[in-house]
Amino acid sequence: MNKRVFRDIKSNIGRYLALFILTVVALGMYVGFISGTDSAKTTFEKYLRDNNVEDGYVTLEGKIDNRIKKDVESLGIKFYNNYYVNHKSKDGSVVRIFDERTKCDLPYVKLGRLPKNSDDIFLDQIYASKKKLHLGDEITLADKKYKICGIGAFPDYAISLETATQMLADRSKFGVGMVSESVFNELDKNDIVYNYSFKYTKKYSDTEKKEKLRKMVKTLVCVSAIESYGKLDEAFEKMSNVREIKSYCGIDNNKRVSVVTQKMKSNKSMASMFVWVVIVIIAFLYVVFTKQTIQKECSVLGTLMALGIKKINILISYIIAPCVITFLGSLVGLLLGAKVLYLLPIHSLSGYYSIPDCKVNLDAAVILVAIFAPVILIAIINSLSILKALNRKPLQLIRHDLKKTRGMNKSHLNFGSFDFRFRLRVFASSMGAYVLLFIGIFLGGFLMMFGVGMSSSFDGYIEKQKNNSLCKYQYCVSDGYEIKNDAVEEATVGNFEYTDKKLKQTYSISGIGVIKNSDFFKKINRLTSDEIIISKDTAQKFVLKKDDVIKLENSATGQVDKYKIKDVVDYNLGLCFFTQQSEMNNILLKDVNYLNYYFSNKKIDIPKKYLVSKLSVEDYVSNGQVMKNAMKSMIMMFPTVAVIIYMIIMYILIKLVISQNEIGISMLKVFGFTESEIRKMYINTNTIITILFVLISLPLQYNFMVSIWPACIKTIPGYIGFVMEGKHLLIIALTGIVCYFIANVTSLNKVKKVPMVIALKNQDI
Repeated sequence: MNKRVFRDIKSNIGRYLALFILTVVALGMYVGFISGTDSAKTTFEKYLRDNNVEDGYVTLEGKIDNRIKKDVESLGIKFYNNYYVNHKSKDGSVVRIFDERTKCDLPYVKLGRLPKNSDDIFLDQIYASKKKLHLGDEITLADKKYKICGIGAFPDYAISLETATQMLADRSKFGVGMVSESVFNELDKNDIVYNYSFKYTKKYSDTEKKEKLRKMVKTLVCVSAIESYGKLDEAFEKMSNVREIKSYCGIDNNKRVSVVTQKMKSNKSMASMFVWVVIVIIAFLYVVFTKQTIQKECSVLGTLMALGIKKINILISYIIAPCVITFLGSLVGLLLGAKVLYLLPIHSLSGYYSIPDCKVNLDAAVILVAIFAPVILIAIINSLSILKALNRKPLQLIRHDLKKTRGMNKSHLNFGSFDFRFRLRVFASSMGAYVLLFIGIFLGGFLMMFGVGMSSSFDGYIEKQKNNSLCKYQYCVSDGYEIKNDAVEEATVGNFEYTDKKLKQTYSISGIGVIKNSDFFKKINRLTSDEIIISKDTAQKFVLKKDDVIKLENSATGQVDKYKIKDVVDYNLGLCFFTQQSEMNNILLKDVNYLNYYFSNKKIDIPKKYLVSKLSVEDYVSNGQVMKNAMKSMIMMFPTVAVIIYMIIMYILIKLVISQNEIGISMLKVFGFTESEIRKMYINTNTIITILFVLISLPLQYNFMVSIWPACIKTIPGYIGFVMEGKHLLIIALTGIVCYFIANVTSLNKVKKVPMVIALKNQDI
């Protein structure tokens, strides 16, 4: 019995080789993505701990008063100076130069050393890479020349966002650096931004951290002191030294840090889902092949069973070959993933996130799953299929009586030409193979659509920003700063948090308070205090609609309120909602005349000390390009894997259809049909069905892609609509058809090799 295992592999070497390659690719990607992502995640989390990353930050208008600082630290919060200045380089990019760090947010040194000398500067590794800067090179910032003494990463700037409101980082325009304390003290004091990192002195729950953060804010503005009766004199004395809070954020909501681990988890789940779908397809391919082999050898099996050979021995002999090939493919895939493919997720992450170098660490669970799980799965599925086939009497097997019922092979098709009826019978007799072919085409086309769709969606986002922007410029200013210019429109903007239960993530949403008779927001009508209007991007991101009720948390006060969605408007401002300016001021506990934002179609010069942030159409376009570049490896990988799956599955199933119909092909040869005519009946049938499957699967792939798209982009702090134009669908369809014709070339000689003697053997025909 064991001899037939090697005979089976040798006689079907092409089939087993294709399945071996498919197993290697699937398991290689699984091991590569899981181990690579896990290694990067473990390294990143250790890096944050070892380098004492902050628990949050607060940026003030000036230096904090020592007495207020003591009040804050009495809450169990330790403050660390993390001052910086923003200086421009000759090419117009901005480098944020930090004072020397010795206790908190310690930098990771990849190359060189930390700054010591008067002209030393330590730079972020991705900014240095984008600018092609190396150790020993000089960089001029604000007319001062620095020598690059070290290159590495900053734990609080894993994503180099210039402002907390930015959606994505553009490393070609913004970077981070550090100089020694003595050099920083020599910089212009007017340029210094008084930023403070803080750490909790004890471990707190998420709820306790939020409460601590709110108390800290109250203490910084002396509200806590005023609320404590009997300390009014002290409170008013401190209030004279209060510095306005420009921004603050806890580490969990800090997009510069928290998004990294979220992206890692997303990559890991997507890779796992894809790989196990491929493994299941491989298992069912083995089932079809094994059933075909049993049909060919059923008379031998019947004889063996009649001679007393146990079913378990027959079962083992038939599942050895699939299990051995799968096991070998798993081993090679494990080595490929651990040595080569693990670099794909690491390079994808390190190309956008500034994280330390990491070495792959293979988890024992990943090794066991990669080697044994596919083998066990294939053994179980094949065993169930084979035992079902063997659940017959030996005489039935000897007579090739494998049909559940008799007399069902008579055709009831009395219409159409002989060719048409023959092709229909070929399709019916190979239904199982064609079902798997459709699944393979769907999977390959889906992966192709994923890669092409990501690229086209980013292109669509960029085009939308260019042609459908609400205004050309947006300015966030310090509280109370007013612009006397008819070209601008004032507003009040606040930050809110929305937790989506389906996506299991919390997002930052901008609340925009609109003035009466607005020129930019003409669709914003009168609203009650519990009503809001949301942007179309917000509605699509979170699948919200008119009359839905949502909960929003005020980031400034921590207050959670319910709001009814009065309408959805197509204002191209990302994730945001709208209400009247007076109502927004009330929500933010501000004066009725408060404002902090301006919209304009003209560029406005605002003094640096009053300008918090500026956004332009070019910034949004740049964000889109940055996103596309960050996803470049995945955009290229998915179509490549799709082509491999297309080729292998089509090659295997085309050969399977011909093998299943060897008796019919042999009979046609006996009747005098030429090889050309036979190929038309079989190969053309495959061609027609494949083209139909490719076309039928397109709308299914598109609808499935649209349904999972929100989960695919959940780590992006905004919304990018899925764009798939007709030309992109044409590319996907043509790719599938071309792959079929390439795979089909190998089967042309298969018809020629079928001998006429098969039809003359003792067959149940």
